[in-house]
Amino acid sequence: MPRLGGFVVAPQTHNGDEVMITVQRPVRENPETRWADTPKDHLRSLFRQNSERFPSIVRNAVRDIPSDQLHIWPFYQVPRLERWTSAKTPGGFGRVTVAFEDVYLFGRVLGRLLALGDSATNEKLQRALYQWQSFRQARVDQVLEINRQMDLRRMPGVEKEEELKDMGVMYERLFSVDLEKEVEGCLEGV
Repeated sequence: MPRLGGFVVAPQTHNGDEVMITVQRPVRENPETRWADTPKDHLRSLFRQNSERFPSIVRNAVRDIPSDQLHIWPFYQVPRLERWTSAKTPGGFGRVTVAFEDVYLFGRVLGRLLALGDSATNEKLQRALYQWQSFRQARVDQVLEINRQMDLRRMPGVEKEEELKDMGVMYERLFSVDLEKEVEGCLEGV
């Protein structure tokens, strides 16, 4: 049986008389139209897709959706880049983690290099920063993969199901990093 995907009903007021309904659906990009111009009937049909297979609360939630409150929010995957030019990382929960690591590790690596005094050559600096960038890219890749795995769990099934990975193992790898060991790794061979 194909996965139905996620369906979220989130209260928007203290007493819950207004809710936000969110679904994720795979949609092909159409270069000839803008997302904002998507017909409201089409958006409504995306919300109602597979609703008969969900509990009654979902069917009730999507029964009468006012057109003026229907919106589409295109979601794009951050492409993997060879070099990142800023500290902005992928969206989702990983942004703060990666930003903290960026500053901490970068500061520790530079501090250790400056402690070398005159022997801290440009070549050593380049080598250490390349190691730092490699570590950072691997961390960004981990965050991207966790976000991709979360999306796989939220999206309705597609023709070819992808393998779902153990999220516990993925979180453990992401959050159990030893930054002091990584500082040493960045300075290896310097």
